[in-house]
Amino acid sequence: MPTIQIGNFVEQYQPDGDDVKQGPDGSGEAVLTFKRSATGFTLASLPNPLSEHPKYPALRLYEAQAKREPGDVMVVTCTYRGVIVGNKFTFSQQEFTVNTSSEPIETHPTFSDPVANPPVTPTELATLQKSLDNNTVPVYNIAIAGSTKEGVLLYNKKRRGIDSYLSVGGTYKLTYIQADVPSEYNSIGKITLAPPLAPIPPGNRNYLYTGLSWRKQGGVVTVNEEYTMSGFNGWDSDLYDFNV
Repeated sequence: MPTIQIGNFVEQYQPDGDDVKQGPDGSGEAVLTFKRSATGFTLASLPNPLSEHPKYPALRLYEAQAKREPGDVMVVTCTYRGVIVGNKFTFSQQEFTVNTSSEPIETHPTFSDPVANPPVTPTELATLQKSLDNNTVPVYNIAIAGSTKEGVLLYNKKRRGIDSYLSVGGTYKLTYIQADVPSEYNSIGKITLAPPLAPIPPGNRNYLYTGLSWRKQGGVVTVNEEYTMSGFNGWDSDLYDFNV
């Protein structure tokens, strides 16, 4: 006859119902119903919180309830939950959102890429800005010393009031379950080429690990990770370390 941990002792029981199911996230749930004498029954008579299922040790007690039936009978129903998959990413859920944000037009790749040798240098930016600010200075054009075609293009954009552009970005969210509470937080705030199961970003783009949250219920810990995709040139490695 099976046993179950009741209070501080182990008791034999006669199961009246023993149902098991697997969830879409890789979790398992079992509902166990058994009967025992109602005489002397107290809250301490219920199985211990987080105690193992008598047949499926990966499942832990999530909740228990007792109902009195006619006669000296107490019906106890226990719900057990736990993680039943070895690889936490097997049943993970992924969500990817593409969005746009307004950025200064000077940062557009046409004017700023490559970063080490931008088509429009800081010196040229200062010169064309002076042309915009001071009407006595001749209109900025290719004939001005130090000017470039990209600089003239930028000047004409800004002269028409175009000071920003929409930069494409994205947010990637990964949700999975595991048995233990996360203990590694050093990667948060660091750059990664691509998180687990995430789309590989084009060009020099990469991701920044921007968020982690978790919630523990019984024997199941649900973990949510969030990553933000960079702009054209990737996240600034002077400001953020790479996750190695």
